[in-house]
Order: sequence, then C-alpha cells, then structure tokens
Amino acid sequence: MIENEFIKYKDYYLISKLTEAYEIARLAHEGQFDKAGQPYLPHAETVSKTSGEIVHHWPNSSDDFAIKAEIVGYLHDILEDTNQTTEDLYQKSVPIDCILAVKALTKIKDEQYEAYIAKVKHNKLAAVVKIADMTHNSNLSRLNSVTQKDLSRREKYQKAIAYLSEFTCEKCGKMFSLSKMGKKTTRKNEIFCEDCLSEYEISTSEKTRLFVTIVLLNMKLAMMNMRVGSMINRNKEYSSFLVPGLYGITWTFNFANPISWFFVLGITVSIVLRIFFRRVKKYT
Repeated sequence: MIENEFIKYKDYYLISKLTEAYEIARLAHEGQFDKAGQPYLPHAETVSKTSGEIVHHWPNSSDDFAIKAEIVGYLHDILEDTNQTTEDLYQKSVPIDCILAVKALTKIKDEQYEAYIAKVKHNKLAAVVKIADMTHNSNLSRLNSVTQKDLSRREKYQKAIAYLSEFTCEKCGKMFSLSKMGKKTTRKNEIFCEDCLSEYEISTSEKTRLFVTIVLLNMKLAMMNMRVGSMINRNKEYSSFLVPGLYGITWTFNFANPISWFFVLGITVSIVLRIFFRRVKKYT
C-alpha cells in the first residue's frame, strides 16, 4: 500500500512539473514562430506529445521517463531561442535530469552538426526529444511551399533520426535500439546498454563501499594510536613494545592496501606531533 502511494506521489509530482514546463515554454516563446512560420508553441506541444508516445511504445516503458521526455519536449529550444538560462530552470525546480537533457539539446555557437548530434546521443532523454523534434520538422505538409533546401533538410533529419534510434554498447559491443540504452552515461561518458550499466553501477557501488570501509578502519587505527600514545605517556615502561607493535600494524595495513596510502601521511604527522609535544612537555 505504501509503495502504491509513493508511485502516485511521484506521478503527481512529475505531472505538476509537466504543467509548469508548459507554462515556462508558453511565456518564454511568446511571439516566436517555428520553421513553418506558425506560432511556436504548437510545435513544442507536438514535440512533447510525440516524445511521450515514443517512450510509451517501448517494451517495459517507464511512465516517469515518458513524463520527463514530455517536459523536455516543451523546453527543448528554450535555452537556444529565448533569454532563459539553466540557472532559471534550476530556480523553477525543473528536474535536474530534464535540465541536463535540455542543455544537451542546445546547439552551441559554431558547433558542428555532427558533434552536436553525437552530444545529443549521449543523453537518452535528449535523443528521444530530438527524434520527436526532427520528425515534426520533417513534415513538409506544414509548409506553404517546398524548396530544395527543405528537401535537403528533411534528408539530413532522416539520417540523424536513424543515427539516434540505435546505439552500440561500449562495454558488450552489441547494437541495440534506443529503448535499451541506459538512462545515463558512465563517469567517462560511455554509452552502455541497460544491463551493462546496471552491472557497472553495482561494481562502482561495491568499490565505494570498500573505500569507505578502508577509510573508517584507518580512522579507527589512528584513534587507537592516539589513545595508546596517551597511555604510554602515563606508563613509560610499556613504550618499548607498544609503539613498534601498533605502528607496525598501521603501516602494514596501509601498504597492503594501495587505496589507503594517503592515510600513511596522516598517521606519520600524528606520530611527529606526538613526539614534538612530548619533547615540549619534557622541557617545560
């Protein structure tokens, strides 16, 4: 019951963001016209609707992802064609992954078209919306008259749609349709399929847990080191075997685990400081 309520809450939250995205687009694009010379907003509405339909036609489609695609559909030209900025979108609480997709869809000045489409391909949300955008812009029936330039543009768009509609996983090397792409790239900006991305995230999570465990163990060793040092100050006769033994354990642990080598410096500093303060105490 709790899970169902949580899902409903998520849907309500995203739907409210979809409504807000429509209002942002309506106000920002007011007075603007699309490539067919028509008011811009119906184009954004069509791109938004088509983006959601593309996702809903995928096997095992996600309602959340479909709504986010619709949000990006409304906002896909907002950074390029209006005075709105990414900071404005953050302040208006647009979901972060939607903002990243809008940024990917924004063509930078003097950016080559091939580089731009490649950038879009690395963001799954952006790729879906770009396909919807180019599909609508390829509809020549929207134009009063068709020129050779329009035909050439449609051909360019059709090639780009085919390019964005499939990908090769950079881990397993297999080719998949866009629906099978992982929802985010790796830290190295690699494109993985959903299965490989899941394995990658599990592996990364395990490495993170191992690192945190080693950090905590080093901290405990350092604390124990300090406590024993305090005991040594009170019981001079134990210093001959406690200090070498404890330092031996600490240094062996660090050099046996390369990931924690930088903690050796901290332990060394603690030793030097302890000796220093003991000398100061001795002569004062």
